[in-house]
Amino acid sequence: MPIHPLFRTLASRPDLLAEHAGAYAALAQAELGEAARRWRQRLLWGLVVMVLALLALGLGGVALLLAAAVPVERMPAAWVLVALPAGLALLALALGVWQARRHRDQAVFDAALWRAQWAQDQALWQEAARA
Repeated sequence: MPIHPLFRTLASRPDLLAEHAGAYAALAQAELGEAARRWRQRLLWGLVVMVLALLALGLGGVALLLAAAVPVERMPAAWVLVALPAGLALLALALGVWQARRHRDQAVFDAALWRAQWAQDQALWQEAARA
């Protein structure tokens, strides 16, 4: 009974299997590093949006307290009480929408590279089986 060429190659050159497994490990390390970078970036932008929204909320509350305590006619720049919290809220909303649209179709872990590598390996195995 003839031995399959793949098994013959593995028996005669076990270093090839180790090298191949090492390449898969390097690929996994690179992909996981990229996924971690994407998560950190999403988290950072989320924190920026949250800080801006909390600042807008806090300054809006201060503006309401000032408007209740001081008559608007006596304030030199009453428009700032509305403009600053509104501007921060609009900036937080714009950044949040931008991030949501930017990451809408983007997966955190992209398996396309893995599928392509697996397809190449299957093609090599089929070629070795025919030989």
